[in-house]
Amino acid sequence: HYICHTSKTFSRVFCPRHPSQERRAIMSTEQDCLTTDLFYAALTRYIDENKPDPIARRQLEAWKLEWKNEDTASSFDNDDEDDIIPSTNPAEQQQHIIRGTLQIEGEYVIVKLKMECTWNSNSSTSSSPNDGILTYSCRVASAKFRETTTGNTSNDNKDAKTDRKIRSKMIARLKQDSYISKLLDLGSSGTRTDKFDPRLAKAKIHVHEADHILEERADVSETAAEAIRRSVWSSAESSLDVVEVMLAFPSLPGTSHKSDITTISTTPLAN
Repeated sequence: HYICHTSKTFSRVFCPRHPSQERRAIMSTEQDCLTTDLFYAALTRYIDENKPDPIARRQLEAWKLEWKNEDTASSFDNDDEDDIIPSTNPAEQQQHIIRGTLQIEGEYVIVKLKMECTWNSNSSTSSSPNDGILTYSCRVASAKFRETTTGNTSNDNKDAKTDRKIRSKMIARLKQDSYISKLLDLGSSGTRTDKFDPRLAKAKIHVHEADHILEERADVSETAAEAIRRSVWSSAESSLDVVEVMLAFPSLPGTSHKSDITTISTTPLAN
């Protein structure tokens, strides 16, 4: 149910002894398509396991989520060479990709995040079928204030007028927030500016099962996390809580340990 399509991509590998001859490296790519309900389920698990305070919990439960799968033609984070995994092995390799956009609609602000996770298997050159490299990136694509439907204001009751007045004051205050303004300045481009780097998190994990080695390198932007916190989860205790929620989503494959016996995989790639 998760596999969208499998495509064969051929890349040229030149032989140093005979430059006129070339071999073709075969990269078999499978795109794993997620659905919005998986993100709601992950959010519920996060709330159950971490038990945030009542106000923070209500804010999380009020989130409106929407996930859209994106094509695998190009990388979201290709401005950073370290995030690109080239195919240099002439033997066949297996690649899995999760790529899409997650929209989080809070009470006042809507934030869109571009998420990408790639697994490159080294099974063709390694003694273990589980060896490979996992790369992950999450970045802010855009942000905007949530629009509310406005009817005939002359017929509004007293409570509706009060709510509208409170909302207007809150948006005016949020516009003056230095962190939120950085998100709003991104517009629809989601590119890095001199004032703000929209990349929330990126990681690269090398798995060498035979040698019992797991090499990890991860970077998290506290500025981006704090901007998201103030936009859609202002009651969270710290910006790290935002990072934890994002990493709990199925765009990063993982398992949720419910007991010593059973585990719940967020995606098939978690296996």
